[in-house]
Amino acid sequence: MANDPIFTGKSVDEAIADGLRALGLTADSAEIEIISRGSRGIFGLGSEPAQVRITPRAAKS
Repeated sequence: MANDPIFTGKSVDEAIADGLRALGLTADSAEIEIISRGSRGIFGLGSEPAQVRITPRAAKS
């Protein structure tokens, strides 16, 4: 899993949406791990983006 891409956004929802779109997946077909929820900082200064790791789910046989 260390090689799975990490996606960032202003919020967790934005990071997930960007990652799913980039990978061509739906939420039902992906494992989503929240790495960091990010922070807004004070008046926008020192803010950190939310980070998520998205991997395709293994196909069920």
